[in-house]
Order: sequence, then structure tokens, then C-alpha cells
Amino acid sequence: RSLQGRAVICCFSHSLKPVLAAGVTPDVIVSVDPQDVRYHFAGCDLSGSYLVNGATVHPSLFELPARGKLALAANGPIDDWLFEALGSSPQVVGGGSVATSAFSLALRWKCDPIIFLGLDLSFPGGQYYVSTSSDGEARAELAADGTMKVAGWSSGFHAMKASGGPAAVAERVVELPGWHGGTVPSSFMFALFHRWFVETMRTVDATVFNCTEGGAWIEGMQHRPFAEVRASLEAGVDASAVLARTVAAVDAEYRTAKVANQLASHVARLRRARGLAIHANVLIARGGSERDLTRTEKALVDTLAPLEFASLLAQREVERAIEVAAHDGGFADFLVASSALFATVVDVIDQLVPILSAAHAEMGRPRA
Repeated sequence: RSLQGRAVICCFSHSLKPVLAAGVTPDVIVSVDPQDVRYHFAGCDLSGSYLVNGATVHPSLFELPARGKLALAANGPIDDWLFEALGSSPQVVGGGSVATSAFSLALRWKCDPIIFLGLDLSFPGGQYYVSTSSDGEARAELAADGTMKVAGWSSGFHAMKASGGPAAVAERVVELPGWHGGTVPSSFMFALFHRWFVETMRTVDATVFNCTEGGAWIEGMQHRPFAEVRASLEAGVDASAVLARTVAAVDAEYRTAKVANQLASHVARLRRARGLAIHANVLIARGGSERDLTRTEKALVDTLAPLEFASLLAQREVERAIEVAAHDGGFADFLVASSALFATVVDVIDQLVPILSAAHAEMGRPRA
């Protein structure tokens, strides 16, 4: 609470309730998870905070009653393409967790110093989150085979998982260096995040304090008690004013028109690509000439070139076709793999066109 007005206070959606419970109003709340994490915000007063959402978070997060909203590209190509029409590059490199994305955002904003609280990357005594969080009863349960699995998730978590998303799996238990020395228990995924922080810190010029006072030691960060670091901060920071000016400067009408035009162009390209993929499969089925098939494939590739995100829905089939081509399984094998890939292209386009068309129509509706 003592840092308000002296720093940009940022939290993640999962840490929002503990922050508010401590009497702190965060300037910024970062969310990048595409799953429906609305339960993280249930019952929370957002009127004093700005949401910074990854472009592909659940759409409902953009409807939350916050003071303002900003968007960034936090999930690679699946987010990046949405900003191409705007000529902007709000990419924030992450390491698989919202904490890594928030750190990259702070670096892009040229924050210095950067102070972490609660970045433990471990589960002392099995406790997975602080008790006041949305999943405060979640606990890491260790098995005799050296793996762990989280139990005790909230009803909100289970409702989120019921609507889709990856299932929780058992993870290997890993020991990480501890903030106070020795080691602390961690999971395979937490260890990956830890390694990302360590590797990223090797190229960071800003001063970064880890004031968690527990959990894992992260090489490259300065590990100091929070009270000690807090006392050294003197300059005032009117984060709300800066964020308000940023939001006010956005020409929403212009940006909406640009993105709507891009969506229309993408839909047209997808429809053309669908026709080419069907034609390619007709050529294969009828024994058409290799020359015609090659020409059709090239036209298909050129048509889909600006739509890199579409390939993310067909990774397995793309890899299979590449594998066949690389190992020279014979022309017949190549045709079989190509035919499967063309069929997948049609399936992917049939998924994307209704979604993008609906988004295009939504952008044409007048705003209140």
C-alpha cells in the first residue's frame, strides 16, 4: 500500500484478490491466459485499475468494468496477426506464465527498478497459492514416484476447465535454489519459468529486485527484503494519469476500421484458399498432372502466406507432410500426405471463416 503513487503497481488476475485483500488497488491487472478466468475477478472492484489483456484472452475480460483497457500480443503468432493492420508491434515475449509476460511488459515500459513480490515458484508445505486467492485451497500433493499434482481447486477453476482447455497433469518434482539458501520444492513447469527468468536476466539492464522473501532464488535478481527496497524509492509515479492519457489518445474508430478491413481481406483469402485446396485434392484423386498440382500448391501457399495463424490449427498435419517430404517416402506417399493436408486446410478454413466473419460483423456495429 505504501508504494501507491511511488510505483506502477501490477498484479495478475490470479493474484488480484490477495492484493485487494491487502488494501492495495493495483494500477494494472495483467491477463494473458485464453481460458475463461472470469472467476479470478468475481466480486472484485476494478474501478481503479486498468486491464492489460492479451489479444486472445476470453472475450468477456474486455467487458469487465475496469477503469480502462489495453491490449498486447502475449501468445506469439496467434496474437501477433491481430495487430498487423495497425502497423504496431505490441509483442511481449513470455516464458509460458503471466509473470513472465508482465516482466517483459515492465521492460518494454522501461520500468527501472522492477520489484517482484510473491514470485516464489515453489509450494512450501504443499501450499500452491496464498489463502486469499481464487484458488487458495489448492495444494500440491506429492507422490512416491517423485511427481506432484495439484488438488483442491476451486469450483470456479473446475467450471473453467469444463468449458475447455488443457487438463491438469502430474509433473515431476524439481528442487530449485532457495531465496534463504538451500533448496525449495518446485514443479517441472515452475522450473521452466525459473529458467526463463534466469536466462532473461542475463540481457536485462534494469535493476530487478526479488522481494518475495521466500521461494526460489533467481540468479541475476537482487534478493532483498521488501521493507529495505521500499525505503529507497523516492520518486513519485502517477501511473493512473499516464494510463488515462494513453487510453484517451487511442483513435478507436480508426483502429476498428483498419482491423475490420484486415478481417474482410483474410476471409476473402481463406475462401480462395479453400477452393484451391479442394481443387488440389480433385487433381490428386483424378490423377492430374504433377505440373498442375505444383501450380495449385504454389497458389495455395501464396494465398495463405499472410495468414500464418491459420497453420496453428493444423500443426500435426503440417509436420506429417514435411516428414514425408524429408524422408522421400515416394511420390505415392507424398500424394497421400498432401491430400490429408489439403483436407485439413479445408477443415481449418471452415472453422475460421465463420469466426472471422462474425468478428467483422461485430466491428461494424455502432458502439454506445
